[in-house]
Amino acid sequence: MRTGCGEGRDGGARGRGEAGSGTVLAAGWLLVAALLAATLVCLGAGWWQASRLSGAADLVALAAAKGQRSGVDACGVARRASERARVRMEACRVSGDEVEFVVHVVVSAPVDLPGPFRGPRLRASANAGVLSPTGPA
Repeated sequence: MRTGCGEGRDGGARGRGEAGSGTVLAAGWLLVAALLAATLVCLGAGWWQASRLSGAADLVALAAAKGQRSGVDACGVARRASERARVRMEACRVSGDEVEFVVHVVVSAPVDLPGPFRGPRLRASANAGVLSPTGPA
C-alpha cells in the first residue's frame, strides 16, 4: 500500500477536520485590520477637526478684537466671522474698556466622520485683545 504525503494509514486525506481553518483565520485578521484602519481614520478626522476648530476660534477672536478696537460691536463681528468659518459661536464676552479689552469667544463644530456618521461636537475657545503690561517696569 502506498502512502504519500497527506495520506494516513486508511488512505484518506489527513486533517479533514481542519479544512478551511486558514480561511477563517485570515478573515478574522482582515476584520481586525479593517477595524483598526477605521479607528485610525476616525481618530485622524477628530484630530484634524480639532486643529481646524482651534484655528477658527483664533480667527473669530481676532476679528472680534479688531471690531472692538474700531468701535464696532465685537460679538456681532465674531458672529459673522464664525459663519464664514463654518463654525457655531456659542459664547462671546468682551471684558475691559475701549482702550484695554479682551474678547473671549467659544466656537463649536461637529466631527465629520466618513460616511453617514456624525461625531460629537468639539469646542474651542480663544482670547484676543489689547492689554498693557502689568507690574513694575
